Amino acid sequence: MSNLSPPVLNASTPTLADWMELQTLASPRHRTNDSELIAIGQVESDPDEDDTIEADAHLENLAAEVFDELDRRSKATNGCYPFTINDAGTMLLLRDGTLESGPYAYLFCLLVSEFRRQQMIARSVFAPVESEVPHLFQVCSTVAAAGLLRGAAVSFGSPRPDGSGFLTALRRTYEERMREGRTEHSARPGVTSHTKDGGIDVIAWRDFPDGLPGKLYLLGQCASGSGYPSKGTRSFIGSFHGDWFNVAPASPPIEALFIPFMLDHDLTVRRSETLSVARAGRYLSLTRDLGVILDRCRIACLVEEGIAVARDKPEWVERACEMTQVRNWVDTVWTGLKAPQ
Repeated sequence: MSNLSPPVLNASTPTLADWMELQTLASPRHRTNDSELIAIGQVESDPDEDDTIEADAHLENLAAEVFDELDRRSKATNGCYPFTINDAGTMLLLRDGTLESGPYAYLFCLLVSEFRRQQMIARSVFAPVESEVPHLFQVCSTVAAAGLLRGAAVSFGSPRPDGSGFLTALRRTYEERMREGRTEHSARPGVTSHTKDGGIDVIAWRDFPDGLPGKLYLLGQCASGSGYPSKGTRSFIGSFHGDWFNVAPASPPIEALFIPFMLDHDLTVRRSETLSVARAGRYLSLTRDLGVILDRCRIACLVEEGIAVARDKPEWVERACEMTQVRNWVDTVWTGLKAPQ
């Protein structure tokens, strides 16, 4: 047996889809079919229940919904889904061959989601590498930001890769690299001098060929914990630009929030709604509050785009070389997941 526990069948469809993906990783043959999900439900059901035909039909419908969700994820990752679905829509398989950075980013986000949820994988599996989650998620987010804008991206969250202080990193990012805005040389009166990153984890931009001010400009925050609905850069942007610049950047910032989760894992679907309509409404509502939300599927395909940018312009994308560490993290947890209990 692996270190993966079965899900509770009253869990949300996205959570059940997560279990199918995790079970595929844990399986010796790297495949899981709908009958395994149905079997869990049959074990949980009341053996004295009269209408077993109706119960079995419900489980088959539930399995179909889960595979619809898996198919949606496959399409949403735009070629970077680490799994495939058979033609009958009844089996999930790990992709053949060596996985690229995008699929590995998906697996990292999938495993981090379960690390935060703590329902199906034994905590001990994550113990050797759990401290690495925040900074490796920032690696994925930085590369994804470069992929989103097809431009440069800086990992600005503290601690920074080069150990630089806040004002030094601010000057290098805006005056030397982005070439927009002039930064302060010291804290203004009344402004704390202990700021580490001003609430900003990722800074990205895309220049026009002329290199002049006026460009696509992104400020992002990484939220690898369950408290992401209270995150977002909006509350920080005013003080970030107002307190630390003599001349603030003129380009209007795109607000972005990076999360490893599927945003609809705790979605409530009313009887009058379909899952797709409820999901769209959830994204619509949270985007108003948090800005552009980069979830697991979006991060996976954007990491692949960001790696392509880094391959062509290595100096543009900070921490792209650290995607190897993301792979190593996934492989470590993957090995622990398959280990006998």
